Amino acid sequence: MRYETVVVNGYSVQIPVYEQRKLSIKHKAQIVNKMQKLLVSYARENFSTATLRVCNDGSAASMLAMYASDLSHNANALQQFVQDSNVVALHNALRLQDTAVREHFYNVLQYIEHNMLVPQQNCVC
Repeated sequence: MRYETVVVNGYSVQIPVYEQRKLSIKHKAQIVNKMQKLLVSYARENFSTATLRVCNDGSAASMLAMYASDLSHNANALQQFVQDSNVVALHNALRLQDTAVREHFYNVLQYIEHNMLVPQQNCVC
């Protein structure tokens, strides 16, 4: 890590400088693994038999459509990431979703940011 010296109230202080890292094969494998597990858990939580029983009367069909759309959005983002290794695009796809969905995939966002794989201005964790 690189440090920069700044003067604060007459005192020299060294602060760490954020430097975006390149995506390694290990990072990519970790992200894919986390995303796959979270996609499965999101589907299980939101498409459980209890949820489907509640929706049999048609009153919650729009809720199921929303969950399907969220799941599809993240699955497509993962597929694109596997193809092009664009971690910034995956990060943006996750961070710009509704709060509940974003929170479900928080571990992936946190992993990406803590390993400094996106520009600092994109960080949300």
